[in-house]
Amino acid sequence: MKLFTYIILAALTCIACENEGQVETTTTTPVSSTKYSMNFKTYTVNNVNLFKGPSGNSITADESYIQNYWSLYKESSWKKVELDLENMTVKLVADNASDLKYNISIKQDSVFIKENSNTEYFGNFDKSTSSLKLKRVFKYIKKAPADSSQALFISKTTGFGIANYNNIFPSSTFSGPGNMTNSGDEVFWANITYNYSSN
Repeated sequence: MKLFTYIILAALTCIACENEGQVETTTTTPVSSTKYSMNFKTYTVNNVNLFKGPSGNSITADESYIQNYWSLYKESSWKKVELDLENMTVKLVADNASDLKYNISIKQDSVFIKENSNTEYFGNFDKSTSSLKLKRVFKYIKKAPADSSQALFISKTTGFGIANYNNIFPSSTFSGPGNMTNSGDEVFWANITYNYSSN
């Protein structure tokens, strides 16, 4: 009987030792996210540009000049941006206004929105950090009347993308700074980046 008990104990010990080095593993494939929800974090003023008549000279201006026309420029119009890479859309979520939704295309890290038949530069998306740099242009144009027979013209717009001298001049208002001949003439634009991230 003792011999039988020793044989059973020896067999159980051998079986236990066989399984000792084996670890059961489970492999999970990481899920590739295609939807990103990012909240507004900070802003950066990239540049401020100002031209004034009557000579059309470039005038040095800093960030404080933006407040002459946009008092709330430090806050993005949208508290959240939802990027859907599966359906290639972006949704801009606002607090007090209607949400906007656009079809998009992406080239490397650059995001472009499609509206009607136009494609506009929207910003840069970094998939590895789930962050977006939304690019906005603030533009103000004023053409003062040369005499009482002319009307004052003012245009104040915002849009997506980046403005520079070559896409501001020529325009239907001024073909160039040299055409800013009245003392009240003014062309101003600022490029601002709004930074969004998911964390």
